[in-house]
Amino acid sequence: MDNITLLKYFLIMIAAPIWVPFMKELWRELQLAMREDGGLFAPVPDPKKRREIHAALAKEPSPQIHILKGHLGARSAAPQGTRAAVQPGPQLGQRGRRTLGR
Repeated sequence: MDNITLLKYFLIMIAAPIWVPFMKELWRELQLAMREDGGLFAPVPDPKKRREIHAALAKEPSPQIHILKGHLGARSAAPQGTRAAVQPGPQLGQRGRRTLGR
């Protein structure tokens, strides 16, 4: 082995505290998602076992986090039917009208 290969293996070992827990959690999440079908390598469960799995799934809280953010659905304070004033910008010129192309 040359020095570059040894350096690569060394960096993978040093970074293990970061990626090993991530991979373990990913594996656990995959097994939980596939437990109704028997997991990744296990055989398909019989109907009785499947009903038990469904009952256990119904009792568990959802692992997904949902936080309502009320400000995202809020509309502007302008009354209905009124239009907002056009702000001058580089497309319309300084006074809000087209300066070129007339």
